[in-house]
Amino acid sequence: MAFISVLLLSKKVKLLRTFKFIEVLPIEVRIYNKDVLIIAVCGPPKVSGKDYHTQLEDKLCSLCIWAELQKQNIVIAGDLTLKRLSDQRESKILKDIEDIYGLECLIKDPTRITKNSSTFLDVLLT
Repeated sequence: MAFISVLLLSKKVKLLRTFKFIEVLPIEVRIYNKDVLIIAVCGPPKVSGKDYHTQLEDKLCSLCIWAELQKQNIVIAGDLTLKRLSDQRESKILKDIEDIYGLECLIKDPTRITKNSSTFLDVLLT
C-alpha cells in the first residue's frame, strides 16, 4: 500500500512481469518538475528455501534494471526482511545492489532495536 498526496501528480506504473518472493508497487510521481519512479517493495516475513537469497537477489536485480529503463530518478523503499547491518549474505545482497546500480541507502541507523541486537529491515534507496 502506498499513500501519495493529492497535491502530487502520480500514477501507478504497470509491471510487465510479476516478481516471485517480493511484492512490488511502482508509482510515477512528479516532484519539482521531475518524474520520479517510487517503488514500494515488501519481502516475505520469513525466509524459506535453500536458494531463497539467490532468487531474491536475482529478482531485485531484475527490478533495478527495469527501474533504470523507466526513469532517471528512482526511489526504492520498503521492508525486504534483509538485515543490512549484519555480516551475513543478506546484507551483502543489499550492499551489492547499491554498488551495482548506483543507489544509496538513506537510512543509516538501526530501525529495529531489541535487547540482543539492532539492525534495520526497512530500506530507502535512491
